[in-house]
Amino acid sequence: MDSPYSSSEFQEVLKHDNYEPNYFTLIFGLIIVICLIYFTGYFYQKLVGVNSKLNKNANGDDDFNKVKIISTTPLGQGKNIFVVEIKNKHLVLGATENQINLLKEFDKSYFTEGKSE
Repeated sequence: MDSPYSSSEFQEVLKHDNYEPNYFTLIFGLIIVICLIYFTGYFYQKLVGVNSKLNKNANGDDDFNKVKIISTTPLGQGKNIFVVEIKNKHLVLGATENQINLLKEFDKSYFTEGKSE
């Protein structure tokens, strides 16, 4: 087998191929990784802020797309009735461990005007 290096030259090449980083390169690499994490979080927050502004309705109401649980009544193990407010409507939902059913839907004005059905 013909080698371009003699055995002593080959040993010298192997010594230089074993690169061990010093403390400066380790700390510098750590700082770069921390900065990348910080800037990724910063830009993610900016992106989420832009999307939340786009999701507002025409009146600028930020709660327009949010779901609020107004009331919860347990009926038994794994069975509940929920009154939920979403998009200016009140929904009465029946929930079990396997499914959720819409029981009744009311406009928000139904509760503010005091109407009865």
